[in-house]
Amino acid sequence: MSEFLKKISEKLTPTQPAAGSIRYAGFNIRVLATMIDMMALLLILMPFVYLMPKPEVSPPPAEVSEALYQFQNQEITNDEFVEKIMPYFNEKVMPRLVALSSINLAIFSVLMLVLWKYTDSSPGKKLLKLKIVSIPDFEKPTTFQYILRLIGYIIASIPLGLGFLLIGFNRKKQGLHDMLAGTTVIHSTPFDPIAESKKLKFQALLLMVAILALVIIYNVKKG
Repeated sequence: MSEFLKKISEKLTPTQPAAGSIRYAGFNIRVLATMIDMMALLLILMPFVYLMPKPEVSPPPAEVSEALYQFQNQEITNDEFVEKIMPYFNEKVMPRLVALSSINLAIFSVLMLVLWKYTDSSPGKKLLKLKIVSIPDFEKPTTFQYILRLIGYIIASIPLGLGFLLIGFNRKKQGLHDMLAGTTVIHSTPFDPIAESKKLKFQALLLMVAILALVIIYNVKKG
């Protein structure tokens, strides 16, 4: 039993790379790259959001307002409240949410495919000196692989992002989207033990800046 656990531990724990060797990008740095990508995407989308004509939002019908009033005053139960507002939600709110989500997904898909195709990277990966490669040859992926990777992105996101957690549990650092496309992400520069400690400090600082920027952008967009 102890031998079995030892083998599992060795499989999950990446070995220390030799100087100058190819190194897979781990879970933490890829999360940071994704946060930077989200920040860049929000900055790109913000002008379009403000320039787009605002649709006229009609006030909810009287029965919805009445249901809300009754619910706030505890005159009806949760189930009764949901039953009263569901027709309005399905007819008016849901189509708008679906349309907005579809537009955002389309913009995200086009941007990611263009960036992957022509840079083998994304804003976050480029800043952190990472690149997407095909395995096992570590060459530039094909367009078809990038399309599969994008489809895998969507699939990996559906179960609460569990498909991305696979990056932390295999030696090639592949998420579900990487496995589907036959790709992975590596550091674009050779491993340098001396520079590694400086890079970790820089990544920690960058993470704090990215979190702060996302909070600011969200509040500005919300306002």
